[in-house]
Amino acid sequence: TSPVLFMLNEATWQAYNFRAGLSYYPDDSLGRGSTTSVSYDRPYDQCDYVWNCPPWRNLTLIKWMESNGYTPEYAANYDLHTTPDLVSHYRFFMDDAHDEYWSWETFDQIAAHIARGRNAASFSSNTAYWQIRYENGGRDQVSYKGFYTSDPVYTDGDPSNDHLTTYYFCKPPVSRCTTTVFAVTYFNGGNAKPASNCPSCTGGYTAYYPGHWLWEGTGVK
Repeated sequence: TSPVLFMLNEATWQAYNFRAGLSYYPDDSLGRGSTTSVSYDRPYDQCDYVWNCPPWRNLTLIKWMESNGYTPEYAANYDLHTTPDLVSHYRFFMDDAHDEYWSWETFDQIAAHIARGRNAASFSSNTAYWQIRYENGGRDQVSYKGFYTSDPVYTDGDPSNDHLTTYYFCKPPVSRCTTTVFAVTYFNGGNAKPASNCPSCTGGYTAYYPGHWLWEGTGVK
């Protein structure tokens, strides 16, 4: 009954979650490795980078919206993955926080929504950065990331499905960058250096169009 759909980024929560298992992120200081498959059959409670622990990243905007009279309805990444026409029931799609991991099917839905002339906004710094795949009836989430050449989809000898390799969306063989839906991307721009090479780097942005309405009131030049 709402015109607004708000997507919760539980795929990213699981990517960083190492409770009762491993996350996609190794920690050499703790002697903890990483995995290419994370399970949904475990609790949330420990994760790499506390700002990616559920539900903190989504709560701020949700609380603001609901306290200001907005009535969004909510879906998880997996809901959009499994229900192809879900977003078509809404005028406005919202993405928030740090929605880093999408499946090809989720990407399809958002692209189709925008192609229909509907509205969308991403309040995420790192939208659709890595492609994932769901297995075991949606209970497992797979992403080979930097080890994509070991992904069975990539090594099966069938080039027709190489775009489903669990690697960067912006690079071959996936080649489906976030710019195709949101016009901008975090890829190679979120840090002073590419994030994959320097996850803790800091640096400034260059505002090429400081007169744009986006910068109004910020003092950015």
